[in-house]
Amino acid sequence: MTVLAAFPFIEVRIDTSGLTPVAQRSPGVIAIVGKTPAGPSGGTAAPNTPLVVSTADDAVNLFAEKVGTTVNDTQLSRSLKLALLQDPAPSKIYGVRVDPDYAAALAALEGVDDVTFVALAEEYDVGTAGPPATNLQALKAHVEGMSAQGLKRIGVAAVDPGRAKSPTYPADVDATMTPLRSTVSRMILVAARGASATTDVASAAMAAIAGFEPQVSMVLKKVRGIAMPLASQYSPSEIKQLAAFPGLELRLDPHRAAAYLDNGDDDKALALFKELAKANPSLVADHVNLGIALFKDYVVPFEISSVLFLSAMVGTVVIGKKE
Repeated sequence: MTVLAAFPFIEVRIDTSGLTPVAQRSPGVIAIVGKTPAGPSGGTAAPNTPLVVSTADDAVNLFAEKVGTTVNDTQLSRSLKLALLQDPAPSKIYGVRVDPDYAAALAALEGVDDVTFVALAEEYDVGTAGPPATNLQALKAHVEGMSAQGLKRIGVAAVDPGRAKSPTYPADVDATMTPLRSTVSRMILVAARGASATTDVASAAMAAIAGFEPQVSMVLKKVRGIAMPLASQYSPSEIKQLAAFPGLELRLDPHRAAAYLDNGDDDKALALFKELAKANPSLVADHVNLGIALFKDYVVPFEISSVLFLSAMVGTVVIGKKE
């Protein structure tokens, strides 16, 4: 191609019509795979068929039993409703009814090319590596296999919320969940100790994550529909122990810090943030540290500067009116 010189510049035109982005993904699309009773008691959806769920009525009609005005929810319909509660919500939600096992339902998702996150409804059993893999290990095998083929996916699993608080809790969690660690970073593990056994922590957290753009930090973001009793939440020492295990990312319920602040216990709230930052600095964004510094360590200079700025603004208005 001949390039015409236009002193002192040269105009260069690049044809980008044939270029393809290195990576394409839809970060807001999730899929929830879950068990339902056989027959009409489990809804009208065909087994092992991914179906888009846009409303709570869709979840009920497809994956629950309706007797008159009475709705008998299933594991899958409850999880889908919980995902729909999140705000901002995922851009799309798929539901898949299991029959006879997770392997068949997950295989049905292989042709759905816009799914980024996958979870199993109310499933806390780690299962076995197989082959064939079962339960949560089947989820791990699915997301790692699809990612290796170019369809990048992340599986979301949860620690059993019924696991009781004990001195050995961090070590017990690590021992139980070790098989789910992904050497290619395709699994997220979340925990909400004390939450209801019929509250799908993994699906709720997955939907909350998917509602935000990938670059947005999830620190202190609210997960709707999940309640953790204060007595069951994690202490600073547990945070430190859990974060010490390689490959384990810890996510905390922000309501705990909020409860401290609401009760006027700023010191406890600050201690929680500092312990989290010390245990795993990557989980605390720079703006969180800045806020702590401004409103705790440098609160007096900050307030003085705010008064000076206010005075300057008032002076500007007064001078402007005189002119």
